[in-house]
Formats: sequence, structure tokens, C-alpha cells
Amino acid sequence: MNKFIGVGSSPLMESTSYAGVIAQQLGMEYISLSRPVNTNQKICRKILSYPDYQPGDFVLIEWTSTIRYEFRTEHGWTNTNPNSYKKGTGSFEEYFYEKGPGQWEYSGIHAALKEMIVTQQFLKSNRINYL
Repeated sequence: MNKFIGVGSSPLMESTSYAGVIAQQLGMEYISLSRPVNTNQKICRKILSYPDYQPGDFVLIEWTSTIRYEFRTEHGWTNTNPNSYKKGTGSFEEYFYEKGPGQWEYSGIHAALKEMIVTQQFLKSNRINYL
């Protein structure tokens, strides 16, 4: 059976989401790789690392906010956004959003476009249908 794979943030998590309903109407198995507060970096990473693509599968991608970022640290992957850090702590997140590239809106747009292009090229090169 062909798979309809939803990748994004929380709205695609459940089989009763619009993606799940579309999959059901198409007679496809629904696979959700979505999680709450996924970043665009994580969405791209999940698509590129999904191990079981088959001919006829379809990927529905729901990109998320450009202010969410994901970083690899010694503790694993860490999500951050401007609302998740405490000011005055000297944390990485504070520096990133107050003095680093996170302070400019175009940093997030650039990062999101990069993830979209990488994902699109991967899916096209592997002949995987997507939207």
C-alpha cells in the first residue's frame, strides 16, 4: 500500500488531520512524522532521513514559522524560538536572538528557504511526489 506521509508541526500529527483524511480518501496509509513545535530544520531532516520510501508514496510538507531554529548540541538536537529563553541568563539562545543572526528576520527566511530547496532537491532526485 502506498504511503501518504505528513511532515510538519502538530496540525498533521493525528490520523484525523486534513492530511490523514486525504490519505484515507486516496486509499493510502497515513504516516505522520509531525511533532509539536517542529522547526523547518527538523522537518527537512525527518524527510531526508525517513528510511522507507517506496514508489507511489506521497509527502505532504507543512513548513512552520521562520523564527524556530534547531541546533545540534552535546545534549542532542535542541529547539529554540524567541519566546523560549529567559533574558539575562547569558544563554546561547539569548545571544542568538539578541546579538546574533536570530535578531534579523532575514536569517529565518534564509534558513527556511535553504531547508525547502534541500528537501525539494532530495524528493525530486528520488522521484518522490510531494506538495
